[in-house]
Amino acid sequence: MTHRILEIGPGKQPMHHLEGGFHLKDGQEYIGLEIDREAFNARIWEQLRDNKQVHTVIGNVRHIPAQNGSFDEVVMLGSTSDDGLDLKEVDRVLRSGGIIKIGANRDARKWLEETSCKQLENMGYRKTEETEHTYENGVQPDFIMVPTPEDPFATHKSTPNPKAGQPAQDPYLVITYQKP
Repeated sequence: MTHRILEIGPGKQPMHHLEGGFHLKDGQEYIGLEIDREAFNARIWEQLRDNKQVHTVIGNVRHIPAQNGSFDEVVMLGSTSDDGLDLKEVDRVLRSGGIIKIGANRDARKWLEETSCKQLENMGYRKTEETEHTYENGVQPDFIMVPTPEDPFATHKSTPNPKAGQPAQDPYLVITYQKP
């Protein structure tokens, strides 16, 4: 039986939270759902293009083109919103007993706990793990969420990262939940 993994917003760094970088085990299938078509032109995607276990889809987290309960695992690192609509759609496509990994830069921990974590717990999800990672490919992402006085948790505006491409040293918090 295939273990299906959906990553929301992988950008140019698919599964960057994995130790040792992007790799799949036998029996795993990976689907990257990205709103930015240009992200799939990155070198990593060119290297993965012939891998029959890897698929890319242009789309939006609020309208995932998949059947109910069709994924065993969903990864949302830095791609969650504070209104909960994205998590409701992820809940729809995640099978019962499946896991969701949410994450953000360690500095965004309070926002993550007050929004996504609370929403998942209210939906009956159980927290199973919390870990810190660094960007495995060792570089800063192209875009970041920047807090403003009007939006202290930086939930609405993605800004070009002035450190894009530079060595990454910021810890990244990844929290795993299991669906009931």
